[in-house]
Amino acid sequence: MSLTISKLTDQLQPLIALLTNIPLPALTLTLSAVSLPGGFLLYMGWTSLESNAMFERILLLFTQRENYPPSSYVRRVPAAVTHAFTAVQVACFVVLWVVKSNAFLPTGGGDRGGGGGYGGEAFPIGLLFPVVLVSMIPFKLFVLPLIFSHPVLGAVAGASGDVDVDVLFY
Repeated sequence: MSLTISKLTDQLQPLIALLTNIPLPALTLTLSAVSLPGGFLLYMGWTSLESNAMFERILLLFTQRENYPPSSYVRRVPAAVTHAFTAVQVACFVVLWVVKSNAFLPTGGGDRGGGGGYGGEAFPIGLLFPVVLVSMIPFKLFVLPLIFSHPVLGAVAGASGDVDVDVLFY
């Protein structure tokens, strides 16, 4: 029965997401609870975690080696390398989260005036979010190959067809 409900919710997710983005009259919005679309989006995010590779690798940090799933990379790439890649990925996520949170950096202007339009007190780093987000592309293309080998990156990052996974490690 749960399989049928799961298939039904998978089919209804695009429709409900579409309906939550259609502008409705004010009367209709007052009749529905505000938590309804929020709860649905929370459900969609929760159900998508099982297919998220980064979340799977974070769970591997707390799993014994004997209990690892028979994935294509888990049995062939050493656990330390997988955990190091996960640490780099989590660090990039934390950087993006901090920038998105719109923290403020002190500019050192104080009471002297000036300060670039922010009163000389602080600079909102949230304005740099697009720059930091786009900088993740060169980081992946140029910095990660300096840290990890190309076969490991292909196996752990999930690039299919680029790398012969059988020639990795053990």
